Amino acid sequence: MRLNRNPVSAARPEWRFGASLLGLALALQSGAALAQSAPADEQTETQEDPASEIVVTGFRGSLSRALDIKRNQAGIVDTILAEDIGKFPDANLAESMQRVPGVALTRGDGGEGRAITVRGLGPIFTRTRVNGMEANSGISGSDVQGTSGRSRGFDFNVFASEIFQNLTVRKTYSADTSEGSLGATVDLRSPRPLDYKQDFVLAASAKVIYNDLNQDAGPRLAGLLSKQFADGTFGVLVSAAYTQRKTREEGYSPAGIMPALVDGGFCSPIGVTPQNPATDPMKGTDAANCATGVPRTGSVAAYQAVVGGGGFHPRFPRYMRSDQDYERLGLTASLQWKPTERTNISIDGLYARYDMERYDEFMGALATGRGVGNNGKPHVSIVDAVVSPDKTVQYALYNGMDVSSWSTRDLYTSTFKQVALTAEHEFSDWLSVDAYAGIGRTNMDEPYRVDLRLDRVNSNGFSYDFRGGGRIPVINFGFDITDPNNFAFGPMLADGTVRGTYGARKVFTEFQNEQYALNALITLDPALRLRVGGEVRVNNFTSRELQRAAAISSFTPSLPAGVTLADLTTRVGGFGKGLGDGMPNAWIKADHAKFNDLFGLDSNTGNFAFSGPENGTALGGNFSVDETVKGAFAQAEFEVATFMPIRGNVGLRYVTTDQTSFGYITLPTPVNGRNYSPVTVDRSYDDWLWSVNLTGEVTPNLLLRVAAAKVIARPDLGQLSPSGGFNPTIRTVSVGNALLEPIRAKTLDLSAEWYFAPGSILSVGYFYKDIDTYIQTLQRLIPYTDTGLPPELLQGSQATPQDLFTVTNLANTKGGPLHGIEVNYQHQLRFLPGFLSNTGILLNYTHVTSDIEYILNATTGATRKAPLAGMSKDQVNATLYYETDRFSIRGSAAYRSDFIRAVPSINSLSDVDTVEGTVYVDMSASWSLTDKFKLTFEAQNLTDEHQTILVDSVRQDTLFDSHVGRTFTFGISYRY
Repeated sequence: MRLNRNPVSAARPEWRFGASLLGLALALQSGAALAQSAPADEQTETQEDPASEIVVTGFRGSLSRALDIKRNQAGIVDTILAEDIGKFPDANLAESMQRVPGVALTRGDGGEGRAITVRGLGPIFTRTRVNGMEANSGISGSDVQGTSGRSRGFDFNVFASEIFQNLTVRKTYSADTSEGSLGATVDLRSPRPLDYKQDFVLAASAKVIYNDLNQDAGPRLAGLLSKQFADGTFGVLVSAAYTQRKTREEGYSPAGIMPALVDGGFCSPIGVTPQNPATDPMKGTDAANCATGVPRTGSVAAYQAVVGGGGFHPRFPRYMRSDQDYERLGLTASLQWKPTERTNISIDGLYARYDMERYDEFMGALATGRGVGNNGKPHVSIVDAVVSPDKTVQYALYNGMDVSSWSTRDLYTSTFKQVALTAEHEFSDWLSVDAYAGIGRTNMDEPYRVDLRLDRVNSNGFSYDFRGGGRIPVINFGFDITDPNNFAFGPMLADGTVRGTYGARKVFTEFQNEQYALNALITLDPALRLRVGGEVRVNNFTSRELQRAAAISSFTPSLPAGVTLADLTTRVGGFGKGLGDGMPNAWIKADHAKFNDLFGLDSNTGNFAFSGPENGTALGGNFSVDETVKGAFAQAEFEVATFMPIRGNVGLRYVTTDQTSFGYITLPTPVNGRNYSPVTVDRSYDDWLWSVNLTGEVTPNLLLRVAAAKVIARPDLGQLSPSGGFNPTIRTVSVGNALLEPIRAKTLDLSAEWYFAPGSILSVGYFYKDIDTYIQTLQRLIPYTDTGLPPELLQGSQATPQDLFTVTNLANTKGGPLHGIEVNYQHQLRFLPGFLSNTGILLNYTHVTSDIEYILNATTGATRKAPLAGMSKDQVNATLYYETDRFSIRGSAAYRSDFIRAVPSINSLSDVDTVEGTVYVDMSASWSLTDKFKLTFEAQNLTDEHQTILVDSVRQDTLFDSHVGRTFTFGISYRY
């Protein structure tokens, strides 16, 4: 059977039934029928000679069917299909997508793929639809990796790959597709019962996942059951997938890179003028002492090299470990009724749950990131130092250093629920209608997060050393960090000495959405059709955060008589595998269970009570954003027989957005005893979005495509909060902006696709995006007294009004151009002799450049042009595979070059933060024991790649460097 490439042919199911505005058809209907258990004649590849049919299954078959779908689209589309029932090509959806040209992967805790960047545009520029409905998912992140719970960006880690049947990346826009993306629209589709040729299908798999860093194994189970009734006109399908896994991440994370003079500078040696810190009898500071019991032991030469030379040092030089223990459950159910060839009705439900318990552990210096009010950096003497010509402090030896063991226990659950009804009916040969109704809810609940810190005050002989040439320094703590008697935990002393701290928070977010659409396809002529429709989307996002009241945010209880830290601590053990020589193997940490039993940390009573927006620290986490989006479109779809066949569509979409943002703002002076006040911001805006998609068939196997459109991407949800965030511990103030304009752009795509052999393609594409507006984070480092916030917010904290705070706000700024090329080569090498004819190759390369104008200084307005944040200039993905009827093996490599993380840098007096390029190498193999049983083996991150973040384009100081080890999966699958 040869697939018809005519987009308006009545023989094509996806056109006959009409495409839902939300993308449930337009090749997914026919593609799904091809994707699973299709009869032999329907699994044949597109070929020049219909008589030379070749039946292809497995990985090669999924690639061939995906190319058939791509070939028949009017726009530029890439599809990934399940190789078999419940068998997606990779363990993670995001990791599958990195094989698509132009798609780069962002990894999160434990190294698993979480989000994608398409053609240099980050997760918030990409819309994800699940079974045709806009979806939002998010999970919390470690202190190192950050959090995604308040983002429009989609977190693919929530979902098990086994519960989906195909994944489509739409890189060009058409008027019948809901707006909201600059990068791509990603469609995830779960299976339906009438997708299968057989009336009864049963599939199951059981796997064991093992990681060599934490040497732990966990189960991964999946199953699918489908049954058809009434001569294949009605069907029921259910599927489930479950994973339990422990992951580990280890490395170095100093939290910031600081100029030597920030936070009051270091303690000056005896005889150096001006004296620092100034004489203070309460703290015991005089000409001979930095503080009580802390003599000025610094070297004049070392002090002048670091302070006089304007050196940059790690804020908290420290080692880190993050352990994650998670369970992931995915369930789908589908009812499908197709009483006639003209009618198709389905109800699809999906449930996903992701439960995590995470421990983040740090061991390192504390004083170098604190001011004189907390007896920090000004009480530290520099005994010896080596500063590079670019002003990086490569080595430093300190006396009077405060050293800490940080430990955070975090529990959170992310749930996703969705039900969608799709109905399609062909009233006549000239009129078909489809309707859609869906409701969904995503919750990310973090009911428990407790931070405990144990301190050792004024320790001598602390050093860190980068001179070995690596990204991770060798740290010498100057004392035994495995002895709990060397640490303290108790209330702050009168002179400001901090002896351990305790903090906690609770965060609850909810995203509710509803979506309704009605569309019609009118056939005006065999070569001309008109598609019209409208939709309504209602999105409600709510964030609620509770923290300790500001007056006791740093409350640290006293240990009862007879209780020592030896009774309340445990060890971080086995640290440093694969990080290099000189790392400590272990250190002590707070035992959260024992602390909770002793103090009732989560009792929510007395000194441990939680509060909401009245707490200045939690104020910014309490807000809501409501959106109502109404859209209508008209699109002409045509085929023109000129010197070469041309098909495509031209359309116009009108969309209006009503937005209400609610939050809290800090008052400059208290009103009725409150330092905060609720605020509501209402706004509306509308857009006319046009699109053109043209495909010309130079020959049946050579296609030329042209696409152009005007597109928008709405601001991230957290950006639209009118609330202001405040954290005196890390000295930050952040303010949202409910009046942010969407990011608007005009796009152009040109491509040539040559289907030169069965299951093979060579394509070259050019894309251009003229980004009219951009949303930038602006930062200023100013004294707290200049922020305009009331001094009462500092009560009970360790900060003083003279301390420098990083103030962050959001604004629309000028955008700039982005353009690039994509090259895609897939070849099933059947021309090779013997067994080599079973091999194949996938290779794609993307090169992207951009020129975005960033504001470097919010006060002066100074600007700089630089690449788009999150954009890698070069991406390469390669897969080599071998497959027979019984055996399959493939290896893959994914390269992503360096990319900018932030402009300007979030670190003082540095220009940019950069993420270092990576190469991830994976492999998988399978062996069919019988027609029903198959053994599988997978290996991920074979080279144990590190994730590294650098500060400043010249110095390239290490802000973060970690690794997660290699992961191996062994399994068996069954299909009836």
